[in-house]
Amino acid sequence: MKLSGSYQINLEKQKVWEALNDPEILQKTIPGCEEFIKKSETEFTAKKKFNLPNKSYKGYKAITYPDIRWGRPDIKTTSLLANIIAATEASKKGAYETIFFKGKKITEAAHSNVWIIKNNKIITHPANREILRGVTRTVLINLIKNQGFKLIEKEFSLNELFKADEVFITSSGSLVTPIIKVDQTKINNGKIGPMTKALALNFYKSIN
Repeated sequence: MKLSGSYQINLEKQKVWEALNDPEILQKTIPGCEEFIKKSETEFTAKKKFNLPNKSYKGYKAITYPDIRWGRPDIKTTSLLANIIAATEASKKGAYETIFFKGKKITEAAHSNVWIIKNNKIITHPANREILRGVTRTVLINLIKNQGFKLIEKEFSLNELFKADEVFITSSGSLVTPIIKVDQTKINNGKIGPMTKALALNFYKSIN
């Protein structure tokens, strides 16, 4: 399966590593980030392997981490140090992504938007100053509304994240990727949820 050219272009535009001014400084500033940076540069310079909703579709682990970013994460700048620190922690713990929390509320993840499903309701943080409004997020919201699913854009808590029926993240690099474990808590008994899989399939069809 191949992604359309327009979506590939969006991915290229959003590569976080293009915004880094000097990776050598990061390596000296953040202990343990050398391996993470090297791995990420390799992944982005090689042909991107997307987590597509086929027989190889995978669910991943995420960790939670305090949201220590500056006050306007909705504005895309080169101030990505906090994201790199958080992503480095995920790499150290064998996790795919880092989910930010501020107080007891979830905001977004280091490289993606976060969604939960509870009682067939799809919930994600509203697009305000606390999150970056992702391209994939916008496309998926339109799909959800067009297909008659129940969508709620509201803040949700750490407790709601842990008790969700399903959790997934979205971004140009991750598309719609299931999260089946958060910290030490399994989501849906560690299995990909049916609504997540359905949304991933519909999203994939929409961009091809």
